[in-house]
Amino acid sequence: MSAFDDMFTTAGAPLLEEQFGVAGTYTAPAGGPPTSVTVIVSDSPPNVDIDATLELDSYDAVVKVRQSVLATPAKGGRFSVNGTNWDVVAVPLLRGGVWRCSCKRAETFEIGHRREQRA
Repeated sequence: MSAFDDMFTTAGAPLLEEQFGVAGTYTAPAGGPPTSVTVIVSDSPPNVDIDATLELDSYDAVVKVRQSVLATPAKGGRFSVNGTNWDVVAVPLLRGGVWRCSCKRAETFEIGHRREQRA
């Protein structure tokens, strides 16, 4: 790791976490008690299928958590933040002391019904 990475990990990341982080929990794929964490969730707008049902079922997010807070997040784990559950869907990437976890929202919300097909 470079001197800049070391400095950012020890000074910059905690400052960003303090400004933009939110409290949550992480549960490992095998279960067990949840671990308290502070994370930054970068979520994207949902994909909405207007032709069929309007289901908001593809929320994607990158959940960032410092390695010093959570040693080894794993695919299949779950973050719970502000009442929303995010399932880790890929092997997390570690860069500069920060885990980047690709996640999908666990819950789906149906806001419309499939239109009947006319023959």
